[in-house]
Amino acid sequence: MTEPTLPPTNVDVSHLDQAAVALEDIARFIEVNCLVDMRTITENLGSVTNVHDENAAYTFTNRATMFGGFAAAFQLQQRNDSAYRAVQETMRGLVQRLYQSADATRTIAENYRTVEERNRAMGADIERALSNYQVTPPRVA
Repeated sequence: MTEPTLPPTNVDVSHLDQAAVALEDIARFIEVNCLVDMRTITENLGSVTNVHDENAAYTFTNRATMFGGFAAAFQLQQRNDSAYRAVQETMRGLVQRLYQSADATRTIAENYRTVEERNRAMGADIERALSNYQVTPPRVA
């Protein structure tokens, strides 16, 4: 009975290269179509707060909110703005992680290419050494 053998591994590094490009494409899509549009949405609504400026302290600018000028409307606006900022920060974090993943994927692909090249060179060295090797039987005394 023969022992089962594992098939040789075969990695197409070009798939890793394509994956890195796809990750960057997704990150750019989010930047262009989501983060930019969020600013457009608040600008079109009249932006009664400074929610579009993530670095600014929270303030109301027109003494009223999109929900009205009564106390509960200010609380509702504050919750709305908090949700807006949370979504914005999450998308920014996602974009950053997608770019990091693309860089890491490129590093993996390059490391794989380097290791494969070293293995080929070592195999060629071994083959050259063995092609000149002559076996001489030991002398019997």
